[in-house]
Amino acid sequence: MPTEASINENDDDAAVLERLATQASDFERARGDATADREQIRTWGIDAFADLGRIRSKAIDLRPTPPGAEPRTIERELLTRMAKAVRIERRVNELFAWAVNPTQKERARGWLYWVVNTLLEGIHGELDVVASGSVSFRFYSGRLEHVRPVRSYLSHPSAVHALRDFRRALGPATARLEEHDEAVDLVTACAVAMLDDLTRRPSFLAQVDECLALYATTHPSDPYPGGAFSKERFPSHVAERLVNNVRRGLQGHTDQDFWDEFGERLRAQRVGPSVEALDRARDDLLVRNFDMQSWLEMQSDVLCSIYDLSAAPLPGSSEP
Repeated sequence: MPTEASINENDDDAAVLERLATQASDFERARGDATADREQIRTWGIDAFADLGRIRSKAIDLRPTPPGAEPRTIERELLTRMAKAVRIERRVNELFAWAVNPTQKERARGWLYWVVNTLLEGIHGELDVVASGSVSFRFYSGRLEHVRPVRSYLSHPSAVHALRDFRRALGPATARLEEHDEAVDLVTACAVAMLDDLTRRPSFLAQVDECLALYATTHPSDPYPGGAFSKERFPSHVAERLVNNVRRGLQGHTDQDFWDEFGERLRAQRVGPSVEALDRARDDLLVRNFDMQSWLEMQSDVLCSIYDLSAAPLPGSSEP
């Protein structure tokens, strides 16, 4: 529950947002009549992004718990303030992008086509996975298959250089990229910890053996559902399913019938601190990914507007 101190901080946040909105209006007018100082706007933008990032993080940390629950009063106020912060951030972002260097269209094109668009596609895929309750963890690699660090989504050979330039030019405006990777690292660590916890539980191992024996008696023609995994590794395979919050057998997988028959019984093992830690980390990543998706869409809109670019390369063009 938010403390009295945090409520006072929220009052300060309201004043910060009012100040930023007023300053943005002043700079927008100066830009319109060609009296704006680009360096002044850039310096102001760096400070503004820091303030907005702090307000945004506070709203994310105080999201309703459990997911889908009605926000408490203070949370509702924070979420309303968050919406206002996003609107102001768009204005700050547009001013900042204009102040950085509005004459280098080729540079902005690399940001848009190699970085922003590519990351949007990657985040869309992540959202599909994480919103389903899964984290696409694989026990044999200890990694998340479809949830990855930002850099791993960049496919163009020059994209990593465009990303570095994008982050250097926009500075604190790109903080979400680092926050995303930190959230992915935390989910990965929690998934590994949950796998280790489950596969060390005598009750879990005994239940897997019991379910496997029952399955063999009811499926004499195909008594082992583990596919290419050895029986010694089957408990880890089952634990992976629990890490990924699987509820029903996955279509086309060798353990589909096994999971349909015994999944609910095995899901009773999905309890304990390691499970709670993973679920919290996954839900945090989900909220941050929705936020980053909106931010990337805003970057696309701003770059298209400031640098007069199409949202994607046109067919037959020589665009990257």
